[in-house]
Amino acid sequence: MKDVTTPGQARIPAQQGHDEKRIVRGTLTPLRTKAEVQASTETASAYIVEVPNQSASDLLNVLRGVVPAEVTSSLQHLRRFVKPEFLPRHIGVAGSNTSADGEARSLAESSTEPLSSPRQARSTTSHVLVCPTATISLSALERLFQDHVELFKPLSPEVREIVVPIFAPTSAEQASSWSEKYWPTIYRNTNPYGPHPSLVKRAELELVANGDADRYVNLARCVADCGSDQGLGIGVGAVVVERVNGSKKTRIVAVAGDARFADIARHDSPECPHTPGQGFSGNVMGHAVLRAIAMVAQKRRVLAQLSEGVASPVENEFRDLISSEITQEPWPFTARPVSDLEELYLKAADNLTPNGYLCLDLEIYLTHEPCVMCAMAILHSRFSRVVFGKRVPKTGALYAEQDSLGHGLFWRDQLNWKFFVWQWRALDADIDESTCNEDIQA
Repeated sequence: MKDVTTPGQARIPAQQGHDEKRIVRGTLTPLRTKAEVQASTETASAYIVEVPNQSASDLLNVLRGVVPAEVTSSLQHLRRFVKPEFLPRHIGVAGSNTSADGEARSLAESSTEPLSSPRQARSTTSHVLVCPTATISLSALERLFQDHVELFKPLSPEVREIVVPIFAPTSAEQASSWSEKYWPTIYRNTNPYGPHPSLVKRAELELVANGDADRYVNLARCVADCGSDQGLGIGVGAVVVERVNGSKKTRIVAVAGDARFADIARHDSPECPHTPGQGFSGNVMGHAVLRAIAMVAQKRRVLAQLSEGVASPVENEFRDLISSEITQEPWPFTARPVSDLEELYLKAADNLTPNGYLCLDLEIYLTHEPCVMCAMAILHSRFSRVVFGKRVPKTGALYAEQDSLGHGLFWRDQLNWKFFVWQWRALDADIDESTCNEDIQA
């Protein structure tokens, strides 16, 4: 396949009947899982109390009798003992043995100055995170502390209520924010609510190597234009990519534009029961994602036939069999190419490893966030990675944030497959179209 390169541009294939387009550069942002979003917003009330340092361990022994072990375990992301100088500003108060100057400081500010600094007096008390308020009533806790009032001398056991995050943070930045907003929080360099950050970062580095992510998102835009310019679809495109042997080398397996109106526009399917003007919103099988998946399936079937006893498929034989598959395809299936660009990749025999399973280990690049139907098709097809351009808050199924449907279908414990997802955003603010507010089903 011929590639054309111009100064300052990434390479993009020069396809028959398709003008070369300048590559738009972008950046990738990984999506948060639904569990991550929930974890970042859910809080609970908890008790704290100030105690002399020498009595801290004795107070813990007292609390073990009333606070179940599983409750204590659920708070492991929060520091149990906090010296006054490390308290958030809204918790530290004058008169509560705060710091040398009587002012409570945030964890982020005080962490730059060690406690042993000559400018800072050593604290003689600590604030103890007792337990969530749902564990024991305030009156019962106050009675318990009065029964052990000697542990608090020369202080008096003054119980206070604060708000704390229920779930562990998923990043160092989030832990730092919570430490100032709620209570000193620990980040353990892991993500219990989604993929491990190191895995996401490693995958992202592969995606951006050699400008691949930019190239494939731009190609998805090109194939989307091919369909919409002909009146065949709504301007959504998909590009399926195989990463060869897990390396940085990639190859394009299939490209597909939205073609939900193909039969109506061309009037070439007598089996199609709809005609223009009947309120027909399009053939759902013509969504770009479903067409791309169907093209991969066609290639797998033909490769399976040719690979039996053959080291590598013969190009002419492959093209003949693919053409036969396309001819026999019944309505409403729309895997047959509707542009030269689609046909170029569909009929190539050397761009997909034979004997593969569904779309396992393949990547898909999209112009738009997919709808629920297409997101589930991606999941059931076992794609490993998804990159999309425009968000579609009204119908998109991958975002889990509050200003969306909130489904987060790429990483849910209730589903039998998980995959990584990034949103691609153009670096040039003048051409950044990161959100589609239209009510479309992409």
